[in-house]
Amino acid sequence: MTGFPKPEPRAKTQARKAREDATRARAFREAVWMRCGPWCSRCGCSVSHPGDGDGLQWGHVHHIRPRSLSQREKFDPANGILLCASCHAGVHAGTVTLP
Repeated sequence: MTGFPKPEPRAKTQARKAREDATRARAFREAVWMRCGPWCSRCGCSVSHPGDGDGLQWGHVHHIRPRSLSQREKFDPANGILLCASCHAGVHAGTVTLP
């Protein structure tokens, strides 16, 4: 029989985990959006959901506790906050603190 070789079980597992993580990350972002509404949680400016095309700056979902420090909280909506692009950049630069 000819054709493509079967993928290794480990590679198949890694691909499945990546798909599951992407689904959980999407649900995390949506839950944070639903909780925070269309406003930056730090400065209160209006933000847009990516793809809305309404001219507002996009909102960014930010992990309060870094994902690298807590796998348990990685997809927990309570660990997320909605920020405008300016506040999000400031948080990562260390010039802005979260509420």
